[in-house]
Amino acid sequence: MDSPDCWVRWHGARLRALGLLRAGHLHGHGTEGSNRLTDALHVMWRHQKARDFDSARQLMRDVLAVEVVPYYRDLAQEQFDDMADDP
Repeated sequence: MDSPDCWVRWHGARLRALGLLRAGHLHGHGTEGSNRLTDALHVMWRHQKARDFDSARQLMRDVLAVEVVPYYRDLAQEQFDDMADDP
């Protein structure tokens, strides 16, 4: 994270995604999709922190390729879209 703004954006997206995952789990969305997305998010954030945005984007593509729950697809798509301006 090169600048404070970049860090704030990264950290904000992370907290938002985790909060939405918790909310989805509480509202009866399946645990398999939740676990898949949570695992992918944690690895994606490690890639982002290491500035490996290609790998981070690929993780979200992989989730989108198999995820069938619209709620989790939306979360994965949002994370993917948030990386549009990253190198």
